[in-house]
Amino acid sequence: MRDAFILLMLVFLFGAACKRPFLMTLAYLYVDLVQPQQISYYLVNSVPISLIFGAAAVAFFLFFDDKRDLSFGRVQALMLLFLGWITITTFNAELGEQAWIKWDPAWKAIIFGVFLPFVLRTRQRIEAAVMFILLCVGSITITGGIKTLAGGGGYGTMSLLVDSNNGLYEGSTISAVAVALIPLILYAYSYNQIFPKRRITLLLSAGLIFSAALIPIGTEARTGLVCLAVLAIFLFLGAKRKLLFGAVGAVVAIASIPLLPDSFTGRMSTIQTYDEDNSASTRVAVWNWTLDFVKDHPFGGGFYAYKLNRIEVQTRRRVGEGSNMREETVTVVDEARAFHSSYFEVLGEHGYPGLLIFMTMLVAALLQLRGLYRRFRTSDEDAWIAHLAKALGQTTIIYMCGSLFVGVAFQSTLYFLLGLAAALAQIAARRESATSRALLDLQGGSLKPQAAAVAVVRAR
Repeated sequence: MRDAFILLMLVFLFGAACKRPFLMTLAYLYVDLVQPQQISYYLVNSVPISLIFGAAAVAFFLFFDDKRDLSFGRVQALMLLFLGWITITTFNAELGEQAWIKWDPAWKAIIFGVFLPFVLRTRQRIEAAVMFILLCVGSITITGGIKTLAGGGGYGTMSLLVDSNNGLYEGSTISAVAVALIPLILYAYSYNQIFPKRRITLLLSAGLIFSAALIPIGTEARTGLVCLAVLAIFLFLGAKRKLLFGAVGAVVAIASIPLLPDSFTGRMSTIQTYDEDNSASTRVAVWNWTLDFVKDHPFGGGFYAYKLNRIEVQTRRRVGEGSNMREETVTVVDEARAFHSSYFEVLGEHGYPGLLIFMTMLVAALLQLRGLYRRFRTSDEDAWIAHLAKALGQTTIIYMCGSLFVGVAFQSTLYFLLGLAAALAQIAARRESATSRALLDLQGGSLKPQAAAVAVVRAR
């Protein structure tokens, strides 16, 4: 039954794209995020669906889509520069051919982020892409939320749509992504033109937000708690009645503590006492190893460079009970420990140049979104650009904060967000340019007022 549904879904998306070519790009977003080939039992699990839909998306754009007024932005240029650099470091990787295994999905994610602005050239298209991303991730978070409410959570044990540790099915990754997308869910409910505000859209949006908030509890990933804290700050700053919002938020947080699983509260408490937690203290040791490693390898060690590490960590643990409880120090030896931080991941694998390009790419996107918000927040017709820019900026920042504690530097969601940011900037630039030309033509007398008004409307 599951295989039949997946096959019908893929056939439907392919058929819809035959009428609306840009839908093939959205179909690829579904294939990349949900990974139906992993969910399927036998019908499509041996078919290279990602390759087929990725190639089809490019082909449909080249042969059937409108290619007028294409432009290339600085965020896209930085993504290509980053792709070029990680390719160079892969040629010189310490682990040779192993490094190309991780390079393969990385280059696909980056190149599709570069490709997205070519297709998403209108408000309807970019909002459709946002909705597709939200619903794809939502199909995973709703499953996780239901299992969490049913008591099926646990660190490293909660199974989502499929029992896998790849992509969005890894606990810390889905925790960061799910919480980060909440600002986009709020935008989609309030401003999108595809689904008007109705009771059903309110219930769907509330369900997506609630399930996203449950994911950090079900996975017991500390990354999710960090992302929730950053989200709370954004919501507080955007609230009209900050004191009331803060008071209600504090009451809800305190009241929810007794309802949380003991395993969750116990794990979250180790954020402050990381030296008593083997996982957290080992993570800090890996970061120190990375800093030492790049002293001798300033250009990085290539993908999977963490497999070279061997670390010894001293942690404290409590033994005994009651009055006989005492602390003792134990030494733990670990090898090939992952970076558990996107920034140390990029630093260790691609060196200081790679980290510089990576950070420049993220900051450039945020500055671009900030500029769009400032220019369009007072606009009557294009205020949606400001609202979407704000939501994308908050989503990116939350993702970046979550990236401090999980290695998701090459997770495709990041490059989809960057692609959306670049697409929004180019939509705004085209609208401003078309409006300016129409007004200049009106002032010069080459257009009648009615024709100028039509040109401005078409630009919007």
